[in-house]
Amino acid sequence: MARACGVTRDGVLHWIHAGKLRAFRTPGGHFRVRPEDLTAFLRESGRRHQPLTAAGSGPARILVVDDEGEIRDMLRELLEDAGYEVVVAGAADAALDAIARRVPDLVITDLAMPGENGADLTRRLRHDPHLASLPVIAVTGALDEDRLEEIYAAGADLLICKPFLPAHVLGEVRRLLEATRQTPDGAGGAP
Repeated sequence: MARACGVTRDGVLHWIHAGKLRAFRTPGGHFRVRPEDLTAFLRESGRRHQPLTAAGSGPARILVVDDEGEIRDMLRELLEDAGYEVVVAGAADAALDAIARRVPDLVITDLAMPGENGADLTRRLRHDPHLASLPVIAVTGALDEDRLEEIYAAGADLLICKPFLPAHVLGEVRRLLEATRQTPDGAGGAP
């Protein structure tokens, strides 16, 4: 977190001890900060942190794919406010073009889109050896057992239902990026 915020560990500890950054202690005595508490701290202090890529340097790049402009804009704003680099696409083919230009660290895709849907896009990513471990979060406003089965069979790491809580989205994005960063080759997927 210190690296992502551009300060030393002592700086983060100072924020915690001063009551500026809400944290809790683990049984081992280490401090942990919940994603929603970090987001609130960053918003209140006017700071922006730079979430790290899977390789560990620079802000993580997230591709948001949704045919609804309002959802794309909301996710872009949420993720950019949290310090991520965000690229948006309105359809699966536009997403594939964006990926061909520069591979993101994570993809968030709507499940229900005209033409190729989020499951189709995820399937295509999983069939490409260079993209197979790219973390994918699917979002949907209409959840049923068939959609749930379809997206997980396609290889998505997670399905989030709309309307979603911003803190939940940010927490899951961070969790998946951290899981990717912890794999031996730095490019392995989420648990």
